[in-house]
Formats: sequence, structure tokens, C-alpha cells
Amino acid sequence: MNVLGLQAFYYNHAAALVVDGRLDFFIEEEKVNRVKAQRDGFPVESIKAALDHAKLSLEDVDEIAYPCAPWPYTFNLVKYGLKSVVGGFARLGWPKEPRIGRVDLTQDRVLTTLQFTPPFLEKLIRQHIRFGRIGGRIPKVAYVPHHRAHAASVYYSSGWDDAAILIVDGSGETESTTIWDGRGLDIHRREKISFPNSLGEFYAAFTEFCGFDIYSQEGKLMGLAAYGGPDPALQKLFDQVFRVGDESYQVDSRYTIDGPHSFGYAFSDALVELFGEPRAKNGEITDRHRNIAWHAQDLLEKGAIQMARRATRLTGKKRLCLSGGVGMNCKMNGAILLSGVVDDLYVLPASNDAGVALGAAMERARIGGDDPRFQLRHAYYGPEFDDAQIEADLKVCKVAYERLDIGRIAELLATKHVVGLYTGRNEFGARALGARSIMADPRHPDMLKIVNANVKFREGWRPFAPVILAGHEAEWFVDGRESRYMMKAFQVRPEKAAAIPAVVHVDGTCRPQSITRDVNARYYDIVAAFHERTGVPILMNTSFNVRNEPIVCRPIEALRCYMGTGMDALVIGGFMLIKPKV
Repeated sequence: MNVLGLQAFYYNHAAALVVDGRLDFFIEEEKVNRVKAQRDGFPVESIKAALDHAKLSLEDVDEIAYPCAPWPYTFNLVKYGLKSVVGGFARLGWPKEPRIGRVDLTQDRVLTTLQFTPPFLEKLIRQHIRFGRIGGRIPKVAYVPHHRAHAASVYYSSGWDDAAILIVDGSGETESTTIWDGRGLDIHRREKISFPNSLGEFYAAFTEFCGFDIYSQEGKLMGLAAYGGPDPALQKLFDQVFRVGDESYQVDSRYTIDGPHSFGYAFSDALVELFGEPRAKNGEITDRHRNIAWHAQDLLEKGAIQMARRATRLTGKKRLCLSGGVGMNCKMNGAILLSGVVDDLYVLPASNDAGVALGAAMERARIGGDDPRFQLRHAYYGPEFDDAQIEADLKVCKVAYERLDIGRIAELLATKHVVGLYTGRNEFGARALGARSIMADPRHPDMLKIVNANVKFREGWRPFAPVILAGHEAEWFVDGRESRYMMKAFQVRPEKAAAIPAVVHVDGTCRPQSITRDVNARYYDIVAAFHERTGVPILMNTSFNVRNEPIVCRPIEALRCYMGTGMDALVIGGFMLIKPKV
């Protein structure tokens, strides 16, 4: 059975192809259409890439799997919208202009939601496929509830046959947090917390309040939090918005979803009345913003740990699968793992809504009689371009190149040069994992500034992550263990931090990627050669892109990024480029 899973019409558009229960292809649309953090789009280019990779036509696809149960979603948000309107009348009377102005989003949300009834949604999917010039019979569309798709994506790819499952995001159809019990092929929901009591919406509110884009730049708030600290006055304000209980949390949605929204989409005017005026995008970051970020991160971690505790108690299982957009917070994930609540933690590299394209396809494959379970050992399931295609682009660009010499690349890295790496199939997920990466020497404290300023063109305070040869984790990290996808933060051992300052955040943590040779030989060999020269089994690794652009996909995009930035050398397929005077 060939199942094409799609995520569309919101954020994190993606396509995944599952063939006879086996994951064949998975990539986010932004990586192939080059539009970062696009809203309300459709994964046309991802569908084309998936079919091309599998050498299939649309005629060969048995089902399209879409991660939404439309009627429950429609009924719930209409009900919620009416409740919000009635509640507004009860609190405020007939709408009048408040002191800071009124922009109420309830009507907008309800009208948008009414469009997504099953007949309209299927028509919309078919229309976008045809508009994208994808020919052939369009298969039937099958719907999978949003949180079930999240649960399927992470559990079926965990390699475990018995685990607790925790899904935490902004919202599904009616829920924001769910707990599931996974056993064999069966996934059974044990409990749900209903929208708008949402950890995801809480964190999004403060992401936007601090001047960052919601549903795409929450990682900036996480990074900024390390520069802040506890503030008793702010704590009193946060106590009105968010409370953590025993195996529970409570978000007061008057400050997030409900009421007038004159300053942002994710937070209400009530939050502005409480905290003061929000930071403008690209405005000055003050100590107050840093401390707000710290408190938001601290409460998120505490709330998530309580939900992990509840999940393990309800299921009786100490291995936890975690997904949903909140699962992209690697600092939170590390806190859960080190809390003692769980014995082991697996987080899907695309735990945001891109992952539901995969989960929907896996769930429909299971229903169709296939077994979609496997252990994810790498994330390289995207497009691939062979050396012939790469060399053709090199010739078009009229650049000097030579055959790859791993030793030369390691020597460049060890002498403070920045190297791009483009090899094999694109990785899925938000982190670069060695297929589309930029590498540098972590031993130099100024390398953080150099790469941020001269290569990435982004804020100088944002941290970088390390890639480490598998088997060395315990030497460098407190409670260090294998972590393949940069989805968990670990404390760097104090005696080791000074040896790798460029990848240690100000709070002493980092989010490592463990690499083994069987999953990416070229990547592994570069790190191993650097280790042989320096005694350090670690390199700095960041995504192959610049600020506000997606990670590169095609060879020509890698070449453009390399030539337009301060990178010193490029490994691209079996070739290498070294800039003059390096």
C-alpha cells in the first residue's frame, strides 16, 4: 500500500511517502519551495519530490492521508468561538473601545474554521494538486485525528513495542495535550487536556510578546532564556497566567487566546495590561525581555515534567515518546530526561506539525494492513543529487573544484576555517544533521561570533550545537548518552566546557548530535579526522542556510550560499571547493 501523508494549509507544510509500511520519503515544503515559515500553503513541490524519488505517479498512490478530523475540529472551534463571544459579553458588555484598542480575532478564527469541513477540505486538496500540475487520478483522502497522527509518527518510529506517549502542542481538533499508551501496533489514548488550556499557546504568547514570530521562532525564546534569570516581580505576574500543579498545569486563556488582540495574534490585550508593552520585532532586547524568556522557559519545563510524570503513571511505562510542536524545545526535553521521571526519551526530529504528515501516512498504512514500525536511526529521507548533477552545477558556476580530501578538510577546520557540508539526502526536521550543515572548530570562543556574523548573518547571542562521535558523550556531558537529532539539551561537564566554548551556551548546556559511521560515513569521517588531529571528538554544526532562509536543498543553493557568505571551504558530494587565500 502506498500512502502519501500531507500537512498543509497552516504551518510546517510537508509530504511523507510510506510504501508497504516503510518510510520512503519525507521532507518539509520550505526546503524545496524556498519559502521559509510559509503560512496557509500546500506541499506541491514536496509531493513531486516524493513521487520522483519513489519513481511513482499519483496513479500509484492508494491514499492521501491528512492529519485532521475536520468535523470535530469545525464543531469545536465554532463552539469555542460562540463561547468566547458570550463570555466577552458577560465580562465586558456590548463591545466598546478599551483603553488600548480592540482587535478581536474570534470572528476571523470561526470563519476560517468553517471552511475546513470535509467536503471543502477534500476539494481544496484536490484543487491544489491540480493547480500544482500533478497529473493522474487523485486518490481518496483519508483523515487521521491530529494528535493521533503525532502519536503514530513518534511511537511507530521509536523502535519500541511498549511505551508511554505524550503529545504537547498548541491544539489539535479539541485537545492541546494528550497521553497515549503504545503497545505493539496499538495506540490507545488515555487522557486529554482540552484547548485552550495549552502549553503550546502559552509559549507562543511569550514568543510573540518578546518580538519573535510564532510557530517558527520559539527556538529564539528558548535561546534567549539562558541570558535571563528569576525576577520576583515577574514571577507574581506569571502566577496569574500559568500555574503548575501535581501532574497538571493550568493556563489562563484570557491572556493567550481569549479576548481582544490589539498587539499580536498569540497574546491578548490582557497580557499587555499585565506585563506592559511588548517588544517590537527587531527592537532592543532588554534585561526584562531576557527575564520574561527565562520564566516562560522555566514554567514550560515544569509543566512538561508534570505531564511526563502523569503519562508514566497512567501507562505504567518509563519509556516516553514525545511529540507535538512543544517537543521542538530541546531544553525542555533535556529537563524531562534528567528529571528522573522517565528512563528513556525519544523525540521525533520533526515533532512540529511537519511530523503529522508522516504520522498520518503511518496510521493509514497500519489500518490498511501494513506494519509501519521501525527504529529511526537517521533523518536522511529527503531529495538527493548525485555527483554527476553536482558537477554539472559546479561547471555552470565556473568555480574551481577538486576531488574531496578528508584530511585537507580536517586540517582547515583545525586551523579556524568554516566549512560547508552538502552530502546525500536532505535531512528532515528543523536541525541540520550532517547532510546540509556548516561546520567549524568548537575550541575557539570567537567562533560563535565569526559564524553568526560572517556566515549566518543572525543575532550574535544565538548558540550553536555540537556533533560528537558516538561513544564519547559521557566524557563531555553530564549524564551524557547517545542523542542523534539535537532534540535534547545536556549540561556540559564543567572541566570540559573550556575546551569547546563555541558550542556551550551561557547556561552551560548544549544540544548534541551523536554520529555513527553507518548513517553518514562522510560526516563521521570528517569529525573523526578532526578528532585525530586535535584530540576533540566534536565539531560545531549549524544548518546550511543564512538568516530567514530555509536549509539548502539543491546543489546550486549550496553553491550560492557558500559563495555569498564567509564560508572558507565547501564539501559538496565527492568534491571540495576552497576559496582563494585560505
